[in-house]
Amino acid sequence: MLDLGYTLVMFTSTPLFDQNQTSSYSGGIDPMEALGDLGLGEHVIALGETKDLLISQVTFVHAGLQRSSNLRVLVIAPDATALQAALLSEGVALGELEARHDWQVYSPSVFQDDTGTPDWIGLETYLFETARDCISPGCSLFVILDVAALLPHCARPSLLVDLEFRVVAWVMALPAVFLCCYERRLFTSQELLGILDHHQIVMLGARWHLNPQYVSPDLQLGTRMLERRLQGLTVSAAELRMRTGTSLASEATAHSLNAMVCICSSDHRIDYANAQLCDHLGFDPVGHSCYDVLRDWGYPCPGSIPRQTYDLEAVHWEVFHPHDQLWYYVISTPLPQADGRFTRQLLVQDITNRRMSEVDYERLVATLHRRNLQLQTAARVSRSVARILDPQQLMHRTVELIRESFDFYYVGVFLVDSRGEHAVLQSGTGEAGERMLAAGYRLPLNGASMVSWAIARGIPRIAWDVGQDEVHFSNPYLPETRSEMALPLISRGRCIGAITIQGVAVDAFTEEDFPVLQTIADHLSGAIENARLFEAAQNEISARAEMETALLRRNRELALLNRAGRALISNLDLDQFLATVLAEVQHLLEVQSSSVWLLDTESGQLICRQASGPRSDTVRGWRLNEGQGLVWWAVSRGRSLVVADVLQDPRFFPAVSDQAGINVHSVISVPLWVKQKVIGALQVVDEVPGRFDAAEVNLLESIAATITIVIENATLYDQARRDAETKSFLLREVNHRVKNNLMAIIGLLYAERRHAEISQQPMYQQIIDEMIVRLQGLTTVHGMLSDAEWMPLSLADLAEQIIHSTLRTLPFGERITATLSPSEIQVTPTQAHNLALIINELVTNALRHGLCDRPAANLHVNITSEDGMVHLKFGDDGPGFPEDVLHWRRYNVGMGLVRNLMQRTLNGQVFLSNDSGAVVTLVFRDEVS
Repeated sequence: MLDLGYTLVMFTSTPLFDQNQTSSYSGGIDPMEALGDLGLGEHVIALGETKDLLISQVTFVHAGLQRSSNLRVLVIAPDATALQAALLSEGVALGELEARHDWQVYSPSVFQDDTGTPDWIGLETYLFETARDCISPGCSLFVILDVAALLPHCARPSLLVDLEFRVVAWVMALPAVFLCCYERRLFTSQELLGILDHHQIVMLGARWHLNPQYVSPDLQLGTRMLERRLQGLTVSAAELRMRTGTSLASEATAHSLNAMVCICSSDHRIDYANAQLCDHLGFDPVGHSCYDVLRDWGYPCPGSIPRQTYDLEAVHWEVFHPHDQLWYYVISTPLPQADGRFTRQLLVQDITNRRMSEVDYERLVATLHRRNLQLQTAARVSRSVARILDPQQLMHRTVELIRESFDFYYVGVFLVDSRGEHAVLQSGTGEAGERMLAAGYRLPLNGASMVSWAIARGIPRIAWDVGQDEVHFSNPYLPETRSEMALPLISRGRCIGAITIQGVAVDAFTEEDFPVLQTIADHLSGAIENARLFEAAQNEISARAEMETALLRRNRELALLNRAGRALISNLDLDQFLATVLAEVQHLLEVQSSSVWLLDTESGQLICRQASGPRSDTVRGWRLNEGQGLVWWAVSRGRSLVVADVLQDPRFFPAVSDQAGINVHSVISVPLWVKQKVIGALQVVDEVPGRFDAAEVNLLESIAATITIVIENATLYDQARRDAETKSFLLREVNHRVKNNLMAIIGLLYAERRHAEISQQPMYQQIIDEMIVRLQGLTTVHGMLSDAEWMPLSLADLAEQIIHSTLRTLPFGERITATLSPSEIQVTPTQAHNLALIINELVTNALRHGLCDRPAANLHVNITSEDGMVHLKFGDDGPGFPEDVLHWRRYNVGMGLVRNLMQRTLNGQVFLSNDSGAVVTLVFRDEVS
């Protein structure tokens, strides 16, 4: 059994359910067999009392669940509580259906107007939308309708017929199964008989029955069934006449058919005419010619039909009577006579009402077909709205769907421009639409046109006859327009444009067209706004992506400049710096090669100082004569040069490409400026044409500025290094000469001392010894300053060196010990010279006066700093200073020298005291700290 997609629609009355009533499928036919024979849709009727209808509904839902695993039930009834309770008691998982939104209940009042008349358009729209949603494989839609609730004024039988005709049309158009529930006590027998034959399946409680009197909605099939019934009545009457041998005179039979009956003899004379025929003709036609009396009903001319056909065949036809303007159905049947001849019985029935019903039915079917087409178009537009995000494609698709589905002359979409002054055509159908789009067609919003009027007021406007409409604009591109409709496109309370729909005939639109087209316009306006928002979001995303890419690139550029700056600070090796920067440039820009060329002022050539990429070792050191290549052009003019394809530039020097082993196309050459002078160029090349843009030029110019700083610093550093080497050499030479001179003087003094010793001149010998000691101190401090490159010296180290130098000079120095406290205080070279002489004098004085025939003596030195002043305490463990010496009333040459040097050269003070020996405190400024 095919698993077709069905919608089960149940139109049900208010049920009162007897829980003891069974819902089994007893009697009648198997419901699965009945549903299995259905086509895309079916029309089922349920008759009975309230509880019988409830059993039918439960049985119906059970059948649907057995037939489909994906059942959707729509109940249009004022109350479905009893049905829900009955289904739960039968074990139906109603909660699962409700959770999947497959169980929906609506009150019929939703589909009625204020007067209680059914809103067919609203009901049809909802049914078609529900059927459209049930599109998944295996989905079955069952609809249950409570007829009495939907038609509270059903005393008018025409409403029942109207409903049944509509349900038949829905069955033919929708993949759904409809169950119409009729509570017998609410309808007359005539009403139920009038609609019963429209249903192929009849449900009585839980039983299913095929209706043998079912009349197919197919017009031809219905006509054939009517003919068979009428012919059967006629044949029955003929058989009766043959059996009785009398003429047909059953007025009751003819009256029941409301038909006119006559019998024509073999010689085409009327033998019999019933009262209806006589009344219609106004006379008794017996004895008259059949042709004369019946020719307006299509009776053939005698002799035009072969005798065999006339005697043996029954014929029938429909004819329009020219005088009374009515339609008749005629059946001509042969009647055998006792003498072997045949007469003809003619039965004429007025079928005008049926023909009019058929015309109305055809018109209704055409209307429903058009309505279905409209709803399908709306559904296709809705699907396009959900699927298409490009506004132009969406508008083009919509106008084409409307034009094709409704067969309009032209459909176009206008949108208001950004300045709010014009409605600009965005999409139009046909050749005229293409021409208008190519011409940039627009309409002023303050002008006289249907589109401008609808946009300005936000309401639709219809011109049934454009020649009679005061605001219609005659468009030269659309000369055949006779009627026009303009529908505003309103989104979020703002009119963003309008749809124009035009026809070639007056009154080209119907009342049913407007709500569907307005719905399409509403869908389109929302979709356009959403598409615009989506496009804006996409543009923003793209802009942000581009911004992020630019920021990432800028970060990489800044990182490169940062690394170049760090290399500039940490590395003064020009070649190593250039190699690092060029490698970074090649990696960042993803180019084939980069190089730095410097101008040789002696030869006037450009020399490649450093390069990266293929054959960089070969390119490095290569020389270009003046005017060769693009790099010379940038150097000579002092401007950056960008070439998209060097093969098209006559300034290109092909040997560069050959030397580098690269098929060069794109080149950037940036000059290197130092102090208003070009010293070279930075060049980047790649094999892709048009590779570089302004952003990369700006980056390379920034890198070139860094390179020029490094080159300048490297040049200055090289010059400073050479100057320092010269200075160091001169200092070493001066120090060596000074030290040699001092040693020469000391040597002369030693010679003079030996002479004084020989000549026994003790005073002179003492003076020479003191001079030798002082010169030894100067020699020591000069050596220390020379080693320190005349930088500040540690005062503790200076004192220690001077003391030990002085002790080595004196004959009794080996009996003296010296203790120095550690100190971080430093003194300048000038201070060091004067302090060396002072410390030398203090050591000499302490040994001369503090030893006092003792076998040994101890010296101690303590150095501190306080308030920016240095305090140097020099003491011994001797007898101390005499009273007059403490107050500087008496002092020798050495102490006088100490006092003068402290006050005049060091701007300091000398304090004398006794503390377990003689103590001399020197106080002077800390010039280093």
